[in-house]
Amino acid sequence: MVGIYPVPDEIDISWSSGEYTSDQRYSEVFTDYAILDGWAFSGDDLIDRHGIRNKITSIFSTQYGNIYIGSENGTIFYGSKTMMTLTPIIPDIINDDVLSLHMDNYSLWIGSQNFLRSKGISKLDVKSFQSLVFNFNETINMQSSPIYSFVSLGHELWAGGENMLLYYDGKKDFWKTLGYSRLMSGGIIWDLCIDDHYLWIATSEGLNRLDKFTHSLDFLGIEKYFSNIQVYAIEKIGNDIWIGSKAGLFIYSNDNPRLINAKDLQKKEKVLDNFHNFTAIKENNNLVYAAGDLGIARYDYELEEWTLISSSVVYGGEIIYSMAINENYLFLGTRNGLYRINIRTGQIKDYNYSFIGTVNDLILDNNILWVGSNNGLIKFKWKRDI
Repeated sequence: MVGIYPVPDEIDISWSSGEYTSDQRYSEVFTDYAILDGWAFSGDDLIDRHGIRNKITSIFSTQYGNIYIGSENGTIFYGSKTMMTLTPIIPDIINDDVLSLHMDNYSLWIGSQNFLRSKGISKLDVKSFQSLVFNFNETINMQSSPIYSFVSLGHELWAGGENMLLYYDGKKDFWKTLGYSRLMSGGIIWDLCIDDHYLWIATSEGLNRLDKFTHSLDFLGIEKYFSNIQVYAIEKIGNDIWIGSKAGLFIYSNDNPRLINAKDLQKKEKVLDNFHNFTAIKENNNLVYAAGDLGIARYDYELEEWTLISSSVVYGGEIIYSMAINENYLFLGTRNGLYRINIRTGQIKDYNYSFIGTVNDLILDNNILWVGSNNGLIKFKWKRDI
């Protein structure tokens, strides 16, 4: 037996009323216990494997000799009298909140809004649940920032931050930061998409196109139409680039280089006439779904026509932060939670659970829906709810 874990209802717990102060009762622990994974004691402080000092903020010991130590960076250590060691309890990911998600084969990339608490980007293997962490403070050439978007192609990954762009070469295990001076329009990088030659960048101040080989801007000419305009979503669909912005929905055709207003693709049904703010774009089976301020519209490439799939009234007129789709369902992430819409019937399911929080990003992987929210990463086996 290694140890006996306490049940709070069975023992009298005295909760700390303030920050931990030096206590002689624990001097034996600091002297005699070995701390693992490269950590070390220094008085009442802890020093991690990179030499960064962290204060001990709390200690809890039990009548059976188990001890828990909390540090100011959020790491918790567990030890027992039997083993005389203290081991850091390491979570699968370092992200307290989840702002962005990206699935690359079986690897789920995770970015956060609060980079002071989350401290970096996590890469989670969704099969084995083994994770790899890229800490901003510990990784060379990696600048701290909220991470709003990801895109990858081959062994290369791009992550959009605020006034900066992170590049990762998986083959060389090398990070690089492209700062404001390398980007024509700064601001928040809301979304990214990539083709064989270019990285397309949607920002809070406009649209950019970057040559992915030289990492330099390649001006196209359409950037001026989005100058100082919020561009929220960008998606490569076939050989077209779909652009969702505060000014409307547009398509840039690579086959016949020109910028098209999506309203010009309408026939009899003027579905988009009163739409303005487009915040999410997704494609499935040659059908393009665009989330705007008045609801969800769908464009059929084969029939060349628009259809209104759902009015925003059914989900309370909320702004769509994220969207995931398959043949039968739409999943919508909003400030107040998660919705599922049956595409054929229009029936809506409101997942009104407080633990979900604000849904910033969604990844649909067959019967698993990965939910990135301000409360963390949620794995939802959604088919069990049908």
